[in-house]
Amino acid sequence: MTQPDRYLKGITVLVTRPAGRGDSLCRDIEAAGGRAVSFPLLVVRPMEDPALLRRLRDAVASSAAVIFVSRNAAEIALRWLPDPAAFAGRTVYAAGPATREALIKGGVGNVVGTDSTRASEALLAIPELDGDRIGGADVAIIRGEGGRELLATELARRGARVNVVEIYRRETPAPPPEQVHALWHEVRPDIVVITSATALYNLVAITADDCRPLLFGTRLAVMSGRIGDIASELGFSKPPLVAAAPSDAGLVRAIAKGAEFIQHDR
Repeated sequence: MTQPDRYLKGITVLVTRPAGRGDSLCRDIEAAGGRAVSFPLLVVRPMEDPALLRRLRDAVASSAAVIFVSRNAAEIALRWLPDPAAFAGRTVYAAGPATREALIKGGVGNVVGTDSTRASEALLAIPELDGDRIGGADVAIIRGEGGRELLATELARRGARVNVVEIYRRETPAPPPEQVHALWHEVRPDIVVITSATALYNLVAITADDCRPLLFGTRLAVMSGRIGDIASELGFSKPPLVAAAPSDAGLVRAIAKGAEFIQHDR
């Protein structure tokens, strides 16, 4: 019988986070007896535009509320505006605990965060962002290129003057076909961790037709119900394992649940 602290023994987990972003999760998986395989499917690159720094500074300075939609947005913005005083006198909102942690670590005070896996929806449910309070106010949304429009659209509908500043882009690496083939015929992951819709789309795109049945039959551990819905629409046959919280701990719990299914079936 598997020891309680080795509950992932015999389970191979593919971690698709960007290089360096999945290290902690891989360590948690291996500490529980699993095999963690890092296979980055997303590269985050800050925008290289001096004018964008001025735009970011101006947007923050002129806004009553500043919303960071991801940890990447928070960390990159804090590299560009390292003095926490730049955010003084305004409320800073963070989508998810990792984003909030990055802001607090950078010295930003007055951070309001959410712990929901549906971060945009959770932010919009915060009373301070309802129409009676945010109407007529200037709001800066700091995000990556091509991010979801829900926050900007809904806050504008509520009467806010929204300024979206995109400070990084997501690029999708294309591993050699033989590497992807080996992934499904040699590595054979039991569970694939997906933390963004972009990474999920890329995984499907780089997988050859002869490997698609193996891919679509693999369990996914996903960061949000929205990603799980996309996976189902794409044709994944097993119900996605949705993290209860948008964190490594939430993902590990989802992976553990998947391991129970897999070990039962073996």
